[in-house]
Amino acid sequence: MATKIYSGTSIVVTWLEPKRDRGRTSTVKARNIIKPSRKNLTPGITAFVRWRSTGRVYKAVIDDIEEVSKKIPPQHVSKDEDDRPIAELREAVETQARPEVDVDIRERVENQHTNESPTPTSDYSIRQDFEELRDRVDRAIGRWEGEMAFFRTEFVNQARDAKVREDRLMEQMAVLVSAVTKSAEEIKSMRELITTRINRKASVQQGTATPSPATPVLEQASRNMSPYYGNVIGGQVSVEVETMSKVFIDKHEYEQHFTTSPSATSFVRKLVPHFFNQEEMLLGNCDGGEVVTKEGRVVKKKLDGSRVKAMMRQVELEYPGATKTYTEYAKLKRAINDRCRCEKRKMSFSE
Repeated sequence: MATKIYSGTSIVVTWLEPKRDRGRTSTVKARNIIKPSRKNLTPGITAFVRWRSTGRVYKAVIDDIEEVSKKIPPQHVSKDEDDRPIAELREAVETQARPEVDVDIRERVENQHTNESPTPTSDYSIRQDFEELRDRVDRAIGRWEGEMAFFRTEFVNQARDAKVREDRLMEQMAVLVSAVTKSAEEIKSMRELITTRINRKASVQQGTATPSPATPVLEQASRNMSPYYGNVIGGQVSVEVETMSKVFIDKHEYEQHFTTSPSATSFVRKLVPHFFNQEEMLLGNCDGGEVVTKEGRVVKKKLDGSRVKAMMRQVELEYPGATKTYTEYAKLKRAINDRCRCEKRKMSFSE
């Protein structure tokens, strides 16, 4: 009959792994044998056994399986039934009873011991309960190890996904930087092409060689390119003011102002007389307030803001970017104030 193996059964094994412990013999519990199952454990087979101290699994050969001794509890029978067969046997021996009587008594005693089923003792029950509890703990530990492995795998996957997202973001940034760089190169090449065309036009008109490269490209463009004008009505450039009025400038005169102006400040000086009359230029400026002159302190009126803004829009139309920054806008305002002071000097010379 095969011996029943419990989780606490002691088993003698000879280790095949690791190399430093090969050939070493030790005793392990059946619960530490991973494979095969306890039902199939027999001496001489190779099994996978967990090394208790480290938890690692190595190969080992099973040498012997120790049997668990079971204590047979005493028979719980009444004193009368227990003593009766012995008393009768003693009486038969003493009185030299007949053989058939002895056979009858012997059969009764054998039947009594055969029909009784042994019940586990208290020690054996405690041991069995302990082994069952240990099996439950081992199963719980295995379940927890599986959950920890699952969470470890999830953490690794999340880290890998974060790395993928970071790489994708870096690729998008590289594409964006490449696009911006390409756009800057295209703008540069377009600017060089425009400069070449302007220089070629100047050389054809003047019958001379290409102008000196010392001349800035924007100034050269302003001298040789035609103005945008804006709205042109009946040979006059129409500049719309916010107060539902318009300022009209002769187209030929406007073109002459543009072609003879090397910069936006020069162009705005030429536009001031078209937006303000002589009296307004004598008595006012862009900022207004008290101004110190040679004659003393003079209070200047502030020029009409709607007409100043209309004039600035026209300058921006012909010179893109001339009013984008505060510094450039302040330069244009100073140019307008200079034109107003110049009007006063003209008047003093005429007197």
